[in-house]
Amino acid sequence: MVFTTGVFHLAVNHLDVEFKPHAASEMPVTYLYSSLILGCAIPIWLYLEADLHGKWFIVIGMPLSSIVCTLALQRLPKEQGDAEERFEGEEGDYILWEDEVPSRHHI
Repeated sequence: MVFTTGVFHLAVNHLDVEFKPHAASEMPVTYLYSSLILGCAIPIWLYLEADLHGKWFIVIGMPLSSIVCTLALQRLPKEQGDAEERFEGEEGDYILWEDEVPSRHHI
């Protein structure tokens, strides 16, 4: 992690590489859904295999709550405004790239 931070610092401060926080990128949706399915399948399998109490609550409730939450989140309104507006501070500088970061260490 120290090496990655050093490379990032070198790229930004000495090589003048610009990172734009509003660069277009796509989320790995297939990974997220497969992770959700696996996250439901493993506890269901555990409860069924071990014949634990409440197994039907897990078998029915877990996938049902995941489906309901997914559908509810898809119906939420999308964020309005340009991505650049969300990252700008009061002075117009990017919050992520401020030179003066308040110190947490009090000597």
